[in-house]
Amino acid sequence: MTESSFDKQKPYKKETSFVGDETVKETAPNENETEKQAAPEPAPVEPQPNYLEKLQYLQAEFINYRKRIDKQKLEWQDDAVRNFLLQLLPVLDDFESYFRHHGAAADQGSGSGIRMIYDKFMAILRSAGLETVSTETTFDPEKHEAVHVEQNEDVPHGHILQVWQPGYYFKEKLLRPARVKVAESKVADNENGQ
Repeated sequence: MTESSFDKQKPYKKETSFVGDETVKETAPNENETEKQAAPEPAPVEPQPNYLEKLQYLQAEFINYRKRIDKQKLEWQDDAVRNFLLQLLPVLDDFESYFRHHGAAADQGSGSGIRMIYDKFMAILRSAGLETVSTETTFDPEKHEAVHVEQNEDVPHGHILQVWQPGYYFKEKLLRPARVKVAESKVADNENGQ
């Protein structure tokens, strides 16, 4: 007698006796169950290395994204402050003009109050990162704008004679160049002409 594949799949069940209202059943052992019990359980499967690498790559990419966004936020904040400072530069020019025209009288009477306001205003702007362009050196086209050139043999060529409008930096970037009058000597002209 041959067993069909249908017989292998369903275990043989036989009713043996009745106990009260319950039927006690005996089942023949299934071949598949005995094989499962005899075979050792396989070791847990560890994640594939490529999944781990992908996870590490995504984590690193996310960290780089966060750093890039944080840097971008700081740049946006600096741009906003830079634009605000550019709008305040005419106010600073008005203060400078007032002090230049009134000379020593600017520090007396009501002028002393204006000087105090100006000093407080500049302290706040300096704490925000505003710096004045130095005009005590020779002319530098990267930070000075020559508005006027004057022949002068008493000072070296390129010496700044007068500051017409101060220049400013914001966090080491030039906001506005200083507008200056520059000395030009004939000796330098003769050397350049030959």
